[in-house]
Amino acid sequence: MYGHSPTDDEAIDKRKVQTIRHERTAGDLACGATPNCVSSEANELRQSILPFELVSGRDIAWAALRDQVAMLPGATVVAYSFEYIHVECRSRFFRFVDDLELSRNSGLNRISVRSASRVGYFDFGANRRRIERLRCQLRKHGLIH
Repeated sequence: MYGHSPTDDEAIDKRKVQTIRHERTAGDLACGATPNCVSSEANELRQSILPFELVSGRDIAWAALRDQVAMLPGATVVAYSFEYIHVECRSRFFRFVDDLELSRNSGLNRISVRSASRVGYFDFGANRRRIERLRCQLRKHGLIH
């Protein structure tokens, strides 16, 4: 039979559908109540982290930023657009998947960032270290201030 039956639709990976249908904006990058998330849009101080500031030549820097993000250990870029990057970061030992998201604010050089664990309550600082490691890497390559 051709076409999609309701059971086929139910089998679609919901995460991929959300990525296709909805790109987050900077305001959507806040963290929930659990401490396993850091974001430049967080309301809680313990979850807060500074955003990235792109150097001039934003479009070139944005594409280069995507390439640098893809080189993070265990990283797979699952969505990329002119203003949004979503990366799945798989931990080396337990193979947990964390989500790293970057959202470029229109008209600004500012990039909002969020890194959050999908499972568990504590992340023991893994998400903060991931963003700060990325910040150092991007500065080293002259992509952010």
